[in-house]
Amino acid sequence: MEAQTRETKFIETPITKTKVEIKTYITGREQQNVEVNAHENMVLKAKNLDKNKTPEMDVPVGNFGALRSNEYIKVIVVSVNDSKENILDTILDLPLPDFNFVAQELNKIIDGSEFDEKKTVN
Repeated sequence: MEAQTRETKFIETPITKTKVEIKTYITGREQQNVEVNAHENMVLKAKNLDKNKTPEMDVPVGNFGALRSNEYIKVIVVSVNDSKENILDTILDLPLPDFNFVAQELNKIIDGSEFDEKKTVN
């Protein structure tokens, strides 16, 4: 499949004034890949069957949200301060208010509200 040219936009974080280039939308394929990649990194271990043969599950549930968030950062963020190197680490190392700002902007892309806002402006 031929790569599409994708519209991007720049956002600036409130504290460090970091310039983050993000895609304006993700595709269905990208969304599915995020879910698959996040789930592949989860580890389910059944242990200690009880009297009803119900296993106690060892699931790192807290990790799933972080894994999923990281996958979305990898898909949506194009560059940070004009660099395409170490994007995930750079975003994760931002001060928390800046990280939360970026996460909020990414959530608009993920849930489609960014597209809805753009559509209603025109």
